Amino acid sequence: MNKYFSIALLSLISCAEEEQEPINNVVEPAEEPVEITPDPEPDVDHCAPNEEAEGVRFEGKIEYPDGTMGDGSNTRIHMCSGNCQTAQWGENGFCYPEGRLAPGVYSFKVIPFGYEDHATPLGFITIGEEDVILEEAVKVPAFENKEDIADGTFYAGNGLEINVVADGFTPHYGGGEYVSAVSVDPSESGLPIDELPKEQIIGMWYLGSFDAVISPEWSLQMIDTDLPVGTTVKILNGSYAERKWVDAGTATVRDDGILYSDENAGLSVLSTLILIEE
Repeated sequence: MNKYFSIALLSLISCAEEEQEPINNVVEPAEEPVEITPDPEPDVDHCAPNEEAEGVRFEGKIEYPDGTMGDGSNTRIHMCSGNCQTAQWGENGFCYPEGRLAPGVYSFKVIPFGYEDHATPLGFITIGEEDVILEEAVKVPAFENKEDIADGTFYAGNGLEINVVADGFTPHYGGGEYVSAVSVDPSESGLPIDELPKEQIIGMWYLGSFDAVISPEWSLQMIDTDLPVGTTVKILNGSYAERKWVDAGTATVRDDGILYSDENAGLSVLSTLILIEE
């Protein structure tokens, strides 16, 4: 093979790879990019209202622990319902302009870029006939605890312990072989969870590595809940693929005052986890 033929062949391969890139800000879930491409026009306000456009508008803000606000250079947002559409960015945060999102239930995922060991917040949003404007910025916290995958008890914060079984862990699309966690206050997270009664939530966590599948489920326990013996709590696991809070079973406060997951209940995916009183 001469050098001219090699160069031509490499050029064809490069072009083929470029043609596989998602267009029109649509990303298929199975081909979700690992890295985020910064906004090529960071000074352009892509979210300026268009009074002539029709349809529902969705917008909000993203904030990091150091006070930095999310933009196209450090954050990617997915709204997924069948396929995934990425958000645009403007002077006041992110947006999906008027008419961009069809009615339906979407997985809302915030992907930090350049912030190592930060969580991937996941929630669910229904797009209907009215604009959806997030009143508070969605916070993207750093993980407080992280360990390589190994059999044993992992402390997730705020009294939560997860019983890790390494053989049951499958990372998402080549994700890291670790478990990580940060406890978050649902009333201050900014995550859109208005469909859940926040006053009944006893704990909420972001877990990683994001979207890793757990089978069979990992059991868990929570200490220092101050809940009466016999109290039953529902375990809700955020499912990016199913676009909903998956009922992952229940947990019950036993005689020692500790909340234990019941039989065949526990974590099936590492994402947003919520424990809520029934």
